[in-house]
Amino acid sequence: FSDATDPNQLVLFGNEPQFDVLRSLILDRFQGQETTIAEIEKLVVTETAFRETHYKKRILKPLELSQSPGLVVVDPPAGRKPGTYGDSSLRVRFTQPSLF
Repeated sequence: FSDATDPNQLVLFGNEPQFDVLRSLILDRFQGQETTIAEIEKLVVTETAFRETHYKKRILKPLELSQSPGLVVVDPPAGRKPGTYGDSSLRVRFTQPSLF
């Protein structure tokens, strides 16, 4: 419902998901651990209100590509482009938290 005549109307959903919340949920669960992309997606889809499209570009990629990486790919396949996570069996290790 939208009442465009009431500027004080509360908004139930924002324009964007709260990616900082998803980042915290992922880090709380996997910090200091090695896991697969499939396990991260399972957490996102089954235990949060976020979608499977929310975590790769908005959470994992910035963690991996930051100056102080919070995510390291374990034994990446030859030719893998950093910041991509197409293979669900790809293993990653979450290191110290990084700011992005």
